[in-house]
Amino acid sequence: MPSIPRAIAAPDTGLRAVAQVAVEARVGSQTGLFDYAVPDALTGVIEVGHRVRVPFGKRTVTGFVYALEQAPTVLELKPIEALLDAEPVLPPVLIELAGFVAAHYLVPLDEVIRAIVPPRVRAVVRRTVKRRRQSRILRQAGAVTAVGAVGLEPAQQAAAERIAVSLARHEADVFLLHGVTGSGKTEVYLRLLDDVLAQGGQGLILVPEIALTPQAVGRFAARFPGRLAVLHSALTEAERAAEWWRIRRGEADIVIGPRAAVFAPLARLRLIVIDEEESSAFKQERLPRYHAPSVARWLARKTHAVLVLGSATPSVATYTTALSGREHLLELPHRAQGRALPPVTIVDMRKELAAQHFSPLSRDLQAAIGGSLAR
Repeated sequence: MPSIPRAIAAPDTGLRAVAQVAVEARVGSQTGLFDYAVPDALTGVIEVGHRVRVPFGKRTVTGFVYALEQAPTVLELKPIEALLDAEPVLPPVLIELAGFVAAHYLVPLDEVIRAIVPPRVRAVVRRTVKRRRQSRILRQAGAVTAVGAVGLEPAQQAAAERIAVSLARHEADVFLLHGVTGSGKTEVYLRLLDDVLAQGGQGLILVPEIALTPQAVGRFAARFPGRLAVLHSALTEAERAAEWWRIRRGEADIVIGPRAAVFAPLARLRLIVIDEEESSAFKQERLPRYHAPSVARWLARKTHAVLVLGSATPSVATYTTALSGREHLLELPHRAQGRALPPVTIVDMRKELAAQHFSPLSRDLQAAIGGSLAR
């Protein structure tokens, strides 16, 4: 993919401004890029990330400006018909990210852009969902109550302080935060987000979809009321578009969501956290196919953000890389607040069958579940 200048000045003699446009159309081209002449009225105004209307065959389609360059005037190119927005919809880093994903995973560029930009945003539908108002109502109702930081234990404090050094230096370091279940990794994430917000930055938290529970989101929302955006598959198109615009306008400083949230339009990204980094849920199997942790690594390098991979059972590749010293390994070997690990009982299911118990849940497990529900 070509380099991407933000904008170009008036063309030199014998040259004219040309825009590479990623058209929103199903085309056979791998890149999905087509050249269009930039009209004189748009020269010096149009930028990478702008949405435009262009002729495409016998029809007119919309597209995003991927790159701007100069080309000889002898080239016969169709002109851009209209600029659809006063400001670029996509920041340049997301345009570059789309190019990386398309090239690395051999998927059409227009498919990647469809994954990045919600349908309602592409369709220019009036934004009717007032998420800021909803957040205010929730706070007034007591559903979201601001909660202050809690004290960290020595291992948590050491991990947070080491990562904070890289944050302060704007270094694109990668950390594996290896901690047993219940070791307090989430509290470390929250403390790092405190630092990021204090420095004027933004944070991205990626979790497997199954882990995106109201309780998990509520913990972040309580710590950072009014500053959190949530992206997940249960949102309606209108809700997703509203959250996307909140992020794009800088009204949300923290984004939490599953793998697709890696494409959130954060302009001041300083921290990326991938919790349960070993989860297969971070791999997108449908077009556009991608692996969110790999995309996050590229994004962290490009934006000089710190990447934290949290896990109790990291992938072999991640753990090996950290052990080799190519990335940083931080350990949380004990559960927080001195809590003991829960007792583990091995049940021989053959004995269950011999006792004429045919449920996939053993009698011991059923009794334990019943006791928990009764309490």
